[in-house]
Amino acid sequence: MFRRLVFLTLTALLVRTACTVGGANETAPDPCLAGVVPISASTHQTWVRLKPGHSPPPRSDAAFAYDSASGSGVLFGGSTESGYLADTWTWDGAGWNLQHPRASPSARSDAGIASDPAGHVVLFGGFGPGAGAAALLGDTWTWDGRDWTRQHPRTSPEPRLSPQMAYDNDLGKTVLYGGFDPAQHSGYTSTVWTWDGSSWSEQAVDSNPNVFGAGAFAFDPISRSFVLFGGFRARVISETWSFDGTKWVRLSPTLSPPGRRNAAFEFDPSGQGILFGGTPYLGGSMGDTWSWHAGSWTELHPPVSPSSRTGPAMIYDARSQRLILFGGLIVAKSHSKPACDTWAWVD
Repeated sequence: MFRRLVFLTLTALLVRTACTVGGANETAPDPCLAGVVPISASTHQTWVRLKPGHSPPPRSDAAFAYDSASGSGVLFGGSTESGYLADTWTWDGAGWNLQHPRASPSARSDAGIASDPAGHVVLFGGFGPGAGAAALLGDTWTWDGRDWTRQHPRTSPEPRLSPQMAYDNDLGKTVLYGGFDPAQHSGYTSTVWTWDGSSWSEQAVDSNPNVFGAGAFAFDPISRSFVLFGGFRARVISETWSFDGTKWVRLSPTLSPPGRRNAAFEFDPSGQGILFGGTPYLGGSMGDTWSWHAGSWTELHPPVSPSSRTGPAMIYDARSQRLILFGGLIVAKSHSKPACDTWAWVD
């Protein structure tokens, strides 16, 4: 089981890098930067491809969170055909900037990341170079706007792949749910931990969904609860759950997206959550866009959309007041490649 699940995370290594950092190539446009639709007052309910001056290299399963203290998105790591990345980029609302921190987490993909109580971000775990369980990581790092600092809490979650993390405004804590943990009998873990800025604490919860940690997990600012969709439990599932910090409740919306893992999911301040992409099972990728609002799923049909992909990274950028999506793995029958394009959702 462990070998099979780790195989899922290594898909991104079986690809060819098709993009470069910087300006256009002399013989062909740089696919990381080319193609932009101007955002106008009439543009709404669509994806808009942005054209930053330069871009992070292609990758999938990167960690991406909003640092409200500095007013920027923070992107770390991910995977490519040649291995794992350990670079840090910030998104300032209009463009990408490569950072040069004095210290940094090791190269990895599938790490958990979210805002922390100080308004910065905290990163935990993931999957890096190595073999088997040794490649699973369990370290904790915080970003202060300039540098990463490794934290050494007295207690900590077990090393794991694909933990889901989001910040709870009411609790004033970062919540971590699930992930793949080989220390568990089934390989799955459904534990919930909170980070208060200096230490981790495991939480006692009711009615746990027991979903593999590749589900989509985000905090709804209107219902004041977390929403979890999909994931992997011997197969991909299409269940929707809510979590108030103590109790899980399975929801029963009239309509649901097809089951998937490794989708991007994030809320804007109005309480609309946007779900994009993912993987239906062991292969392939999806390119549909769904909205979660007031307890209901609605499939959206934007006139412009990113190509189908799995493992994209997405945040709500308070500076531009838009959801920003970056990268992912574009999976096709004949070939797969990591992406390096940047998109905004305009509602």
